[in-house]
Amino acid sequence: MDEMVLKTQKWLNSTYNGKGGYSTIPEDGATGWATMNALVTALQIELGIYNPNGNFGPATTAAFKMLVKGTPNVNQVYILQGGLFCKGYNPTGFTGVFGDNTAAAVSKLQLNAGLDQTGNVNALLMKSILSMDAFTLLNFGGYNGDPNIRIIQQRLNQKYSSNQYFASDIGLVPCDGIYARATNKALLYALQIEEGISVPNGVFGPTTKSRCPVLSLGTTKSNFTFLLQCALYCNKFDPNGLNGKYEEGVKMAVTNFQKFCCLSVDGTAGMQTWASLLVSTGDNTRKGTACDCASTITSDKAKTLKNNGYKAIGRYLTGKYKMTSTEINTIFISGLKIIPIFETGGYELSYFTPYQGIIDAKEAIQVAHDFGFNKGTIIYFTVDFDALDGNVTSSVLPYFREIYRAFSRTKTDYKIGIYGARNVCSRVAAEGYSCSSFVCDMSSGFSGNLGYPLPKDWTIDQISTVTLGSGSAQIEIDNNICSVDNIGESNITLNNNASGLPDPAQKVLERIVVSGSEYDCKVNIFDVIKLGKRYKYNFIEPAINELKKFREQYPYDIVTWLISSIAYDYSDLENFKDTAKKLQVNIAFFKDTTEFASYINRNRDKCKIGNITIFSHGIPGSIEFGYDQGADLQSKLSFNIYHLKDIKASSFSPDVFTQLYCCNGATKVDSSSDETGLLKDIYGKSMAGEWYSSGFGKIRAANGKTDYTVIFGDDVNKHAEAQKVKGYCENGAVNYPIPSPGVVWIDFPS
Repeated sequence: MDEMVLKTQKWLNSTYNGKGGYSTIPEDGATGWATMNALVTALQIELGIYNPNGNFGPATTAAFKMLVKGTPNVNQVYILQGGLFCKGYNPTGFTGVFGDNTAAAVSKLQLNAGLDQTGNVNALLMKSILSMDAFTLLNFGGYNGDPNIRIIQQRLNQKYSSNQYFASDIGLVPCDGIYARATNKALLYALQIEEGISVPNGVFGPTTKSRCPVLSLGTTKSNFTFLLQCALYCNKFDPNGLNGKYEEGVKMAVTNFQKFCCLSVDGTAGMQTWASLLVSTGDNTRKGTACDCASTITSDKAKTLKNNGYKAIGRYLTGKYKMTSTEINTIFISGLKIIPIFETGGYELSYFTPYQGIIDAKEAIQVAHDFGFNKGTIIYFTVDFDALDGNVTSSVLPYFREIYRAFSRTKTDYKIGIYGARNVCSRVAAEGYSCSSFVCDMSSGFSGNLGYPLPKDWTIDQISTVTLGSGSAQIEIDNNICSVDNIGESNITLNNNASGLPDPAQKVLERIVVSGSEYDCKVNIFDVIKLGKRYKYNFIEPAINELKKFREQYPYDIVTWLISSIAYDYSDLENFKDTAKKLQVNIAFFKDTTEFASYINRNRDKCKIGNITIFSHGIPGSIEFGYDQGADLQSKLSFNIYHLKDIKASSFSPDVFTQLYCCNGATKVDSSSDETGLLKDIYGKSMAGEWYSSGFGKIRAANGKTDYTVIFGDDVNKHAEAQKVKGYCENGAVNYPIPSPGVVWIDFPS
């Protein structure tokens, strides 16, 4: 918790509560979008913006007047200082006075953003201050900021942010060393500005194409060459410098990039090279050698494809566009190959669950075998929507993990490919779940394509939709570039053995281990043992034990680690993901009771819950998934008896068993535990008892406190050593928590 962020939050709530457009924000001392949006809303109220909404748009930009030292706009200065604190810049006080210290903090941010250090705040800078954009190198958790990319970002701001169109559309480019959407778009704007386009728009259209410079060794066009070097570096082809000079390093990088993208290779950067560097489609007029389509292939249509230079066609194994055996023969007779695609519903996020991965793996193997596809055939599973990076983590990776596990345990000779945006394909491949990427680069607006390079294992690059032929021979296809000549399957063998063994996973259940949040108490393991203090990872280490146990006992079931994320920082969450990967279990996070209940209930018509084990705090009648060990001992996330109505009994298998390792799971609510007097209607009831009565199956819980100090075992020094890398022992706890003296486990039913 940051004291100055907390002070900012308290000031915002006390100053703007009740004013139109302002919503109360949590006072937790943590920077986040809620606080930043509140700061923008407050600024809009101060500026007299109609209908304040927290979006720093054109009206706010137009109304904002530059803030300088000595400005009389006290509340605007409070907002500025609050934004600086939230961004990690210290104006030394939250005073409402724009003095030397505030100007110094502003100048430091300007330096980090690549701007002149004036100490003054215009609308462009204020918009960035009141955002979550970072201007220092991000190098923690899953982020690995690159200093050279940060230099690129700073120089783009320095040279091009004064352009009104650049500023209006992009604002300041974050200078965090991460190549992402804003940096990608800024490079395209910069190219258009250098091309002399009066109204740049960030679209690689006809004018931009026609004005693309042709650059080669010795060119004197230093600004263009600098942008070329930037684009090459961001696409992971190092030009050996960012100096605006087209030297041998640039030529080599261009040559290698052209080879990788299957462009004409000459070491000279022309329009096609620029296009492939800056937009996912590249030059979408390029003619590919593979295609995919929804149409049934007839002899006439096959002839059209063959005459237009196509060698392989992607067709569906299942669904309404499913190919037929007759069609397969037609394709082969015509001299074309087949790229098998599997899609039964991969066009929305809710489809991607671990259980669906099991179902799809089985069906894909079976259908491919029924058609006679041979050993080594790659089946492309589709992610046919704009999956955000968080969606990939929470849904797409668990889906593909189960596909991979199903392929592994059946020992099938078929291989897993993926169809999706660049980031989706790259992340699935990085986990080892796929061997080939079919990239939907035609969807150039997808967040997973903007600011991401082509996957290293790309095989098929979908860049345009075209219509060929006429009459009965006419066909609409997606035009695809291929990185290899022999893409696709040229024959089938009925009744082959490529499908492998029957999948031993039949009735699949999900086993869930839940970890609550423990706020960081800044104590070491020895204080925990000697003084009975709290340990931040109390609910993590024993959860690892339970995950390992479930993975071993139920090798074919889905095992999921469900974590209350509210008290863990970003590096913690990244560490948990890494641990889950090593344990071969899925991981998901929740930050409120709605998300917790939603996970318990989701897709349970297909996959029931077999176990739930919960490690967390507890008070009579409530599981405390986030308990602040501050002076007020404030509970941040309570799941109490009243919330049980949000859980569906149909989510559980008949033999489900739940274990609560929280305190007071079986303790009945009474007046001594009801300081407010508002719980009289549940006096005499316990969380475990009501859980069982709600039809959620057998449950075991303690009728008092549970003791977590025992989890470290006797050799405290050894355990402390194991905690040094991630803060917790990745092998898990030595012991499970036990009931405190005088407390026992209570089973429901008894």
